[in-house]
Amino acid sequence: MLKSLSLKWKNFWFDDQFDPKNLGLIRIWVGFSMIIFNFSQFTNLLGVDIFGPQFYYIEQLWYFKLLGIEHTYPWTNYFFFALLQASTVALMLGFKTRTAIALMVLSIFYLKGVRDSAAGDDHHRYLMWMNVLFILFVSKSHLIYAVSNKVVRNIKGWEANWPIRLMQVCVSSFYFISAVAKLRVSGLNWVIDGSAVQRVLLIKSARWDFEDLIIGQWFAQHPTLCWLAVLFTLAFEFTFPIFVFQKNQRIKGLFLVGATAFHILNKVMATVGFWATPLLFLLFFDLNKLVERYTWLKRIVSKLEFGVKN
Repeated sequence: MLKSLSLKWKNFWFDDQFDPKNLGLIRIWVGFSMIIFNFSQFTNLLGVDIFGPQFYYIEQLWYFKLLGIEHTYPWTNYFFFALLQASTVALMLGFKTRTAIALMVLSIFYLKGVRDSAAGDDHHRYLMWMNVLFILFVSKSHLIYAVSNKVVRNIKGWEANWPIRLMQVCVSSFYFISAVAKLRVSGLNWVIDGSAVQRVLLIKSARWDFEDLIIGQWFAQHPTLCWLAVLFTLAFEFTFPIFVFQKNQRIKGLFLVGATAFHILNKVMATVGFWATPLLFLLFFDLNKLVERYTWLKRIVSKLEFGVKN
């Protein structure tokens, strides 16, 4: 039995279930998605007058404290945002991929430090994305569909499989751990009456403009709906790891639709900023089969077909 489990474990990580092209397609998709995500996270910093005065932070993030960064000049926001977006485009195209990822991480840390130190609140919306970037960095994604890779290279199935699997496990684990954390901190009280969701909706609507969160206000006035929302949230987060092992594409598609609706409703009702996270759910699909199915996608991808050998 142990030998059988060991074999299944090995096959899970190192079989050749995914065509190596998937690793390159994932890198392209992650880069494209992060261009959108970066705008959603840092455009508020671009509203500050670029030639305006420096300002001090309310409460520095830990690494700003460690580095002794107490204030900023507005022009640095524009510089690092431009660097971030340029590096993200380079990641998508496969141009100096690992250098691009390193510059992206540097820019994200700086911009996140500025935003969160000024706001006095540490946001965690980049956690999943940073894990994916790290895996792309240590993998061989830079050899597939990369404009800077002029030499055709062979990528073995297992070399593409383990990073894809690891990305899937990382994304799913964030949801599972989130559910565990809710019960660990609040116990079964989080489940009993739905007051946890109700409390969040009321706090959010009091903090921001009532008209922007009118749906959340209405939802908070219905305890039964809040209780159902609690049950759905826990069921969604606890069962997310099953998504890794599910092979039925239709079931995956339905799960993806439900998860997307979950995040969009959180954004609309409570301004929770994880609305772009569903873009990462395409990691659980065979992107190469999707490209092969649509001629227009195949034509676009074929223009980057440098590091692929059939």
